[in-house]
Amino acid sequence: MSGVAAYAYLDARVAGMSRHLTSPALLEQAIETHPNNIAPLLQQAGIAAGEGDQTGLPEGLSARWLAAILGEARTLIRALHGPDRELALFWVRQFEIGNLKTILRGRLSGLNRGAIAGQMVDLGPFATLPVDELLRTEDPAELLRLLEKTSFADIARQARRTLDEHQDLFEIDAAIDRRYYAGLWAKVTALPAAARQEVRPLLGREIDRINLVWLLRYRLTYRFPPAKTYFLLVPATYRLTSAHLLTLTQSETLPQVLKQLPPPFVTLLGGAGNITDVALLLERELRRFAFQTLHLRRFSLARVMAYLVLRELERRRLPTALKGRELGLTGETIRYAAGLEEGSYA
Repeated sequence: MSGVAAYAYLDARVAGMSRHLTSPALLEQAIETHPNNIAPLLQQAGIAAGEGDQTGLPEGLSARWLAAILGEARTLIRALHGPDRELALFWVRQFEIGNLKTILRGRLSGLNRGAIAGQMVDLGPFATLPVDELLRTEDPAELLRLLEKTSFADIARQARRTLDEHQDLFEIDAAIDRRYYAGLWAKVTALPAAARQEVRPLLGREIDRINLVWLLRYRLTYRFPPAKTYFLLVPATYRLTSAHLLTLTQSETLPQVLKQLPPPFVTLLGGAGNITDVALLLERELRRFAFQTLHLRRFSLARVMAYLVLRELERRRLPTALKGRELGLTGETIRYAAGLEEGSYA
């Protein structure tokens, strides 16, 4: 399939899949709908039917949502080639990173193989980890040495150095996440110039979001010193440069951080009163930009990535609305938790 034909195919597939995105109207229905009547809402979101859909909050909804995302990703990736395909595949790897951390967490906590396997998600054809071998290792150090012989070698080496120094699950998780996002940005950088120019603003906003939220949590919640905070951030930058991040790590309070942010963030985060506000506002901005990319661009990798980003971001939103409704929370509380802003896709 030629490049133009491939993107024409992708354009048509993404257009069809986009009908499953959860609009504000669908989220409002979820907030107002009795839990016993949610099956039609899940169908609109493209989620397969399952047990519990007619009797309350569905069991395994997150896993079924992930299965839908993976199925769509598989369809789209088939039409991609070269660096475009490598980026999309690496984006999907985030879910396997979750399984890797589950295995490490289980080994460090002394769980048996069955208990660990029961917490992992089924990634179907996207699964590349040698799970059985990893579960048979004697300890986390052996597990990471084995992992160094796989395509996860870069992540494994960073995690093993962290394990040798700290023996701390939080530090290991942070090291794995840091290397994953650094690898994702490297895939963006490796794209041909035209594709890179289109994809960079989308995934650059994701990197900005991750770095700023991590910085706030590490520095203000965990009270890590500036040097450690900076070291734990993703070594990739977009609007928040290395100089910006280094300066922000010197701050002691949220108002100090907000005051020192570059112009794009001043307006965006001006009303934030806590770290949760910052996280939700940055997520909202990413959704808005991805939605614009999805509808304004044609025949581009950026449109494919925008759809996948939106689908993953919303994996939390509808379940949040459904759970809030089941718990009897107010509509205002549910809308805040789901990042729902009246009158827009965000």
